[in-house]
Amino acid sequence: MIIIRIPWSRNNSMDVILPHDDMEVDPRVMIGGSAGEWYKCIFSVNGRTLTVTKIDGGKRGWGRAFKLRVYLPAEDIPDFASTVHTYYGLDGECAPEDTTEVIFHPSVNIIKANAFFDCKSLVRVTVPDSVTRIGYYAFYGCDSLRYIQLSRNLVYIGEWAFQDCKSLQAVFLPSTVTYIGALAFRYCASLRFFYVPETIAHIGNRVVDGCGRLLTTVKYKINTNGETTNNKKVNEWLKTRHNSFPLYIACYSTSVTPQLIQKRIQADKEQKKRKVKRLLNRFKSLLARWSCCRRNWSDLEAVKSDDQRMMALHILCTNPFVTGDAIRAYLQLVPDTAILKNITRMTGLHILCSVSYQEASTGDAIRTYLQLAPEAADQEDSEGMTPFQYLSRNDITFLEEDRSFSSLMAWWYGCMP
Repeated sequence: MIIIRIPWSRNNSMDVILPHDDMEVDPRVMIGGSAGEWYKCIFSVNGRTLTVTKIDGGKRGWGRAFKLRVYLPAEDIPDFASTVHTYYGLDGECAPEDTTEVIFHPSVNIIKANAFFDCKSLVRVTVPDSVTRIGYYAFYGCDSLRYIQLSRNLVYIGEWAFQDCKSLQAVFLPSTVTYIGALAFRYCASLRFFYVPETIAHIGNRVVDGCGRLLTTVKYKINTNGETTNNKKVNEWLKTRHNSFPLYIACYSTSVTPQLIQKRIQADKEQKKRKVKRLLNRFKSLLARWSCCRRNWSDLEAVKSDDQRMMALHILCTNPFVTGDAIRAYLQLVPDTAILKNITRMTGLHILCSVSYQEASTGDAIRTYLQLAPEAADQEDSEGMTPFQYLSRNDITFLEEDRSFSSLMAWWYGCMP
């Protein structure tokens, strides 16, 4: 069963290729929920092609979108009040504007243009690994969208795909992405964390224009003709700002593992030990020996940061594929990094609690962080927010039974040693 949104036009005409033969079409369309306004739909079906020729609603429907129900004879007629949309990837398929949850049909490999245009109630989307392309305007204007976990096999993101997603905080692009269209993430005002693989072939013009929380150290320059004069500079900054050290690359890998983290940190420590040993052999004085032996690991990759003071641990905590084991591997080897902060004074625990991934693996990562570094729970960021305050204002999904505030608080303090 499908509920298809038909955007208003002067005659409301459009074609939709249906996923099955012999599908039934309800001749009534609606604006709003189950208590909304009904109109008559004039259509024809030729094989699997549904052609809507007119919505008989007069001027009352102008400027609005209609819902059309399509279903197999053996299925129950879908309820207009439902806000769960099953996306089939059909040509012309648009989710209703009141959609709050999306289920992707297993056959979907392209999210087509305008698929979730202006779905202002959509909060969370997990794009399956079968999807390789996201079309233009696909999630345009999804004001409430806080979390998007992209396919590990994603290759293409079209123009304006996520423009005006004002609540989106973190975007983690897999290494398979080769193309990001112009203005794809424009005006994502809450976007703080944005990771782009260095191997990407094309980044369009002003991809993150208007993302003030992200562009703190580099900004687009627009001349009097409205042309961007430093687009290339911003794109290079996006691609290379986290590629200075192998540990950074390990932390934003979509296949991050505890073994990968341990191997990189231990290799770095061994390199620093060899450096200290060479210094000791070179300078035999007691002063040189004392200063080298007593030095902290201040030049480890684990405590180095970029121009936004983002360290490898911060990057790991924005990774949608992070696990509790990966956090444990990191903090057991470099525990002092647990309370180090980025440019907005956020610790790794702040980031875990704020980016709204909130899958079961994220709950396990938060629990592990609290067990190994309970002092991080009391840290405040530049807005005076603690990690728990960020977590409590999100829609928690890893608490399956009781999602109340008291239940979340009991879970939080139960994680601490």
